[in-house]
Amino acid sequence: DRYDGANLNGRFDAGINEESTLRTIIGFGQVNFQAGAMYKYIPFPDTPNQPAIGIEAGAIYARVQNSSELDLRIHPLVSKKVQLEDFKLNVYGSIPFGATFRDGNTYYPIQLAAGTEWKIPQHEQFSLMAELGINVNAAFGYVSFAGVYYFDDSNIHRQ
Repeated sequence: DRYDGANLNGRFDAGINEESTLRTIIGFGQVNFQAGAMYKYIPFPDTPNQPAIGIEAGAIYARVQNSSELDLRIHPLVSKKVQLEDFKLNVYGSIPFGATFRDGNTYYPIQLAAGTEWKIPQHEQFSLMAELGINVNAAFGYVSFAGVYYFDDSNIHRQ
């Protein structure tokens, strides 16, 4: 099934420690409603000699038209911070996959995702994000833009 259209999502992250984050997701739009939670674990931090390497996993419940959907997701992650003259970029990539249960059927979506977070040093509590997702199997392609606001200083300098 295709869900052409736009959605508005809110993602709220809470840092657990230097390596872990809990994310809650809530959204609406072409997908009538969605809510979920993801746990992100980055055991290998970004260093001068290697990118950050980790995984994000969780579940998302969605209501689309007259159907309910449950997505169990795993997202292997890799990211690298890049310092440019006037700003910082955090470039990342992933191959999200999982299982989707809808209308008595099971699908195994796979995507290829790449994006960047743009941080401006003069405004450290704000950043902009852009992401591109490509359908590899039983998934959807997308273009996503986001504004990020950090509510407290502890997350501004996290890996």
